[in-house]
Amino acid sequence: MSKILVVQHQSDCPPGWFGDWLLEEGCQLDVRRPDRGEPVGATPQHVGVVVLGGSPNAHDDESAPWLAAVRALCADALAREVPLLGICLGHQLLAVSVGGRSVRNPDGQQIGVLPMGWTETAGADPLLASLPAVAVQWNHDIVVGLPESVQVLARAAGGEVQAARFGPTAWGLQCHPEAGAQICAAWAEHDRGEYAARGEDVSAYVDGVRVAEVALADAWRPVATAFSRLVRSRS
Repeated sequence: MSKILVVQHQSDCPPGWFGDWLLEEGCQLDVRRPDRGEPVGATPQHVGVVVLGGSPNAHDDESAPWLAAVRALCADALAREVPLLGICLGHQLLAVSVGGRSVRNPDGQQIGVLPMGWTETAGADPLLASLPAVAVQWNHDIVVGLPESVQVLARAAGGEVQAARFGPTAWGLQCHPEAGAQICAAWAEHDRGEYAARGEDVSAYVDGVRVAEVALADAWRPVATAFSRLVRSRS
């Protein structure tokens, strides 16, 4: 069975749908919680790596001291061409590991069900060729300053990087293919005060995710299937 190392930074950012789809494809998930002191180094038994999202900034080693080890994990997987997928914070950590930066989005939080702005070359990508039309976005930080070796595959309307290929078998997604309304509801509780101060109800974004759940799952499951194929090719 293909064993995938999954780095989960906090309780409310689980593997979600993406983990379920990988299990259904016959993969085995080795979920590690570095915030609880669990090691995140890959072993020869790990033939794939998924790094999930979380609240810290990718440079915030003071409040999240395990991030250096996760960046090292990303660099190692990239160098050894172990299939690697970074989601949200995972995408940002992967970007930092190759010399990019993660910064606060000057245009504010990207939140809710938003369209994907695929590039002309994305349709030939081995992981993302299904070109999901929409995705859940729930992030304050974005990736900037990527080296020329990184291929940007999708950008948001404001130009923010939504998806990128960092190497032959390494990808980053700023969006959340793993998240349905249940996961987003926990994130909304975290952001509720911020939105209430502006006279907004963040629950409206959760409702939007709930309405779009079937379309989101149909759009992103093929990506999990493609990732599982890459992993099995390493087994």
